[in-house]
Amino acid sequence: MKKIYNPMNIGEVFVYSCFTVSLILLYQTFISAAKYVKGFIVADKHIKRAETLFAVTTVYFVVMAMSISAWTGYVMSCINERIKLRQILLWTGRGLAIVSAILSVVNIFVPVLFTVDESAVYQALSGRYIIILIQIIMLLVLSVYALFLIIKNRTEEKYKYRMLALFGIVMAIFLTVQLYFPYLPLYAAAYLLGVCLIHTYVLVDEKEISKNEMEEAKKISVLRQAVNSLLNNMPVNSYSKDVETGKYIACNQAFADYVRKKSPEEVIGLTDFDLFDNETASHFVEVDKIALGSDKPYIIYEDVTDVDGNPRQFQTTKLKFYDENGKLCLLGMSLDITEMVKAKKENEVTQAAYLEALNASTIYENIVTMLSRDYFDLYYIDTETDEYIEYGSKTEMGHRNVENRGENFFEQINADAPAFVFDEDLDKLISVLNKETLLEEIDKAGVFIYYYRLLIDGEPNYVSFKATRVLGDEKYIIIGVSNVDAQMKARIQAENAKEEKRAYDRLSAFSRNLMALYVVDTESEKYTEYNATEEFEELGIAKTGNDFFNETMKNSLNAVYSEDQGLFRYMFTKEKILNAIKLDGIFVMDYRLVIGGRTNYVRLKAAEVEEGGKTKIIIGIEDVDS
Repeated sequence: MKKIYNPMNIGEVFVYSCFTVSLILLYQTFISAAKYVKGFIVADKHIKRAETLFAVTTVYFVVMAMSISAWTGYVMSCINERIKLRQILLWTGRGLAIVSAILSVVNIFVPVLFTVDESAVYQALSGRYIIILIQIIMLLVLSVYALFLIIKNRTEEKYKYRMLALFGIVMAIFLTVQLYFPYLPLYAAAYLLGVCLIHTYVLVDEKEISKNEMEEAKKISVLRQAVNSLLNNMPVNSYSKDVETGKYIACNQAFADYVRKKSPEEVIGLTDFDLFDNETASHFVEVDKIALGSDKPYIIYEDVTDVDGNPRQFQTTKLKFYDENGKLCLLGMSLDITEMVKAKKENEVTQAAYLEALNASTIYENIVTMLSRDYFDLYYIDTETDEYIEYGSKTEMGHRNVENRGENFFEQINADAPAFVFDEDLDKLISVLNKETLLEEIDKAGVFIYYYRLLIDGEPNYVSFKATRVLGDEKYIIIGVSNVDAQMKARIQAENAKEEKRAYDRLSAFSRNLMALYVVDTESEKYTEYNATEEFEELGIAKTGNDFFNETMKNSLNAVYSEDQGLFRYMFTKEKILNAIKLDGIFVMDYRLVIGGRTNYVRLKAAEVEEGGKTKIIIGIEDVDS
């Protein structure tokens, strides 16, 4: 298995290593300074200053190289780029630690890094300079690598890469100065400064991110447990299959118990032929094919044998659906009615219990039926007691969540309506939601549909309110609410367009010399031209646009007769037209157009109308040349 580094753990080890190096370096500086003192005592024993300095400096070289290795590993684990350079840098850091450790041991016998004479005078050798130079190069390469990633694409982690790059640059600078001043604690100071930066800006943030991820995982786990609990507590066998392979992809505990499995996980991936005998499995496969051929839920009463060979009776509802990846799947819900059937046959006294269970079956049947429709809210209401169940949005398994149970449905819905219904539709909706009125409308046609606007995210959206009685028990009704905003707005727009066309045709019939008609939105200046004459079409003016007055001014340079252009440009402005309409109710202007190479007198009239809550200008151009 490939080793996975935890940046936070490596970072903590690195921080502790840095503090250790810092302490050793400070101790080394203290020992070096002691060469000006005649005696030195450690742990109540007199030792020579030269031997102490040599030993501490040897440990210093080993720990210094190990810290570079730890730093390299930390940077690579933070960056985690899958490129060859990552492995090269990682093994270079490790190799440097190993080589430094070996050279430190060799230096005890053959001086290659440094020497300390009897007077406790430290003398650096070429090996020391090479090791430190390699460390400087490593630090600079890591810093440049981090800066490159900032520019590249990891914008969400720029703050961390900046800290990594800054640490390497600071260390490289201090190490360079350390080459010339071996007795100064520059390396220790650089580590202390770098450790503070890393701890403040990287490790703390990583711990916070890890904490947030753990909390998010806990929330997901709780939600998953809630969904599983809902499925497992349903008094039906619920399952879904992959249509292509016939394998089960999900089920509840009730179904797992039915097929003698310990948990739903043991069922997933198996087929009907893995769970049942060939005859029973073949029967289930045939029923699946029938359900897949229907656009509606398929309901069947089945006499089958269970895994132990015992005869059972089920009421099964199956319907097809597509999962989030677009794969065709089959949802099944089977209610075991064996005992109910047996009780009915054996003793009429148990008839009430049978009907109660059958009623539960009907509820699930109707819920599954409604699942195939695009409803975002569903109510199941007892019209005798006004008790109701509200089913909300679908779960990942295609089921409906029970969001609320309550009493006095009609009183509650009318009390809640003002907070959610668009003001203009509120009074009419409340009158529709009267119990007697609603039931009367349902009985007239079997179903009642009403459209109104619901406030969704503060904006009015058209929704469809559909109510019908439950088949088999008419004391219950089902009410579904679905979003039909796009369809209704498209229908209204089409009807408005038809009405505008009808109005224009009437106006054209009344005024035979009408050449063109424009409808302009005074706020946005969007406009539409309606049925211009062939002569007017020759001018090549656009039929729709977003800047009516400016575009008209540009068109006038070619369309308006030269002697009338000054008048036209002076008079035809949005402000003058609106002022004239405000004073006289209409704006009128006569001028000449150049049509087909000849001048033609025309009269432009403009007036305001209210349409759909907006103010619009109707502009007509008449041929008055005669």
